[in-house]
Amino acid sequence: KIMQSLTKAEEAELRFLRNEVDKYVVEEGRLDRHPNVKNDLARARRELKEYTKKLQKAGRHIYC
Repeated sequence: KIMQSLTKAEEAELRFLRNEVDKYVVEEGRLDRHPNVKNDLARARRELKEYTKKLQKAGRHIYC
């Protein structure tokens, strides 16, 4: 199966989801973090994983 490059929209969505994970990882390390940060981080990771799986199934090449 030939891998296709991501569209601009897919790149933007992937970048957003990765940034969400990064944001909550940083937030989790703060002393004054908000009480739902663990749930938010788990959700962000799950959404990123689901999106990357969807892209892979569609034959998209995902750059790390």
